[in-house]
Amino acid sequence: MKALAEQTHLTVVTQLSSMTTNLSAVPVQVALQQDYASDTSTENTANVGSSSSISKSTITTGLNMTILPYLMPDSTRMQLQFAINMSDDPTFRTFTSQNASIELMKTRMKIFTQRVLMKSGQTLVLSGYQSVSNSDDHQGVDHSHFFLFGGGDGGSRGKSALVILITPVLMG
Repeated sequence: MKALAEQTHLTVVTQLSSMTTNLSAVPVQVALQQDYASDTSTENTANVGSSSSISKSTITTGLNMTILPYLMPDSTRMQLQFAINMSDDPTFRTFTSQNASIELMKTRMKIFTQRVLMKSGQTLVLSGYQSVSNSDDHQGVDHSHFFLFGGGDGGSRGKSALVILITPVLMG
């Protein structure tokens, strides 16, 4: 009998700084661009034969955020309005019909907007987005849980959380 224990802990930190003026939006993007085959076509030409072509498209996934600051007159406070669009990395599957294949893409999207009042130097903590994934795999003879003549089981579990920290600082 062989036992294997494995644990992985991964932390990814991305830090960005931007400067703007009152009522000017600040775009922030941390993204992955990926190409995929979105269309195929075949053209038949008399006495020559046929030629095929593949069209590619690009999908952009990740985190897109736009922040709009409003410095309130005669106040030490500011209003931050932000829109966040998050999407997972895409999964692809090939679709084939009559000798032509394309890739069909699937991704999960989360979109939300918020508005908060803050003072310069305060840090806003945006959290609450969590993702949990579980995968179990059982292989056996005649039945997936019958391991007497070979087989086994395995699986994976994952959990991820996204935390965004925003610290506006009034310059000058």
